[in-house]
Amino acid sequence: MNKTWERKGIRNRGGRATLRKVVLPELSMGQTRWEELGAFLLDGPAPCSGIDGVLGVSYLGLKSLHLDFQQSLISWER
Repeated sequence: MNKTWERKGIRNRGGRATLRKVVLPELSMGQTRWEELGAFLLDGPAPCSGIDGVLGVSYLGLKSLHLDFQQSLISWER
């Protein structure tokens, strides 16, 4: 994982946090694979538990992302 100097701030009901951009050499979700993918990781303790970082739909290059909470499924289209 390559670190960059880019940082972003986020705010939610738990407080504020700083995200640090990294480049992931490889990422796989199901049958889909990405290489050299940018992602943002929390730079310290999360303002709310259970979050390690943020990986947005635009970074994945997805046309759409579907969350089916009833069936506990995630699907996407590239």
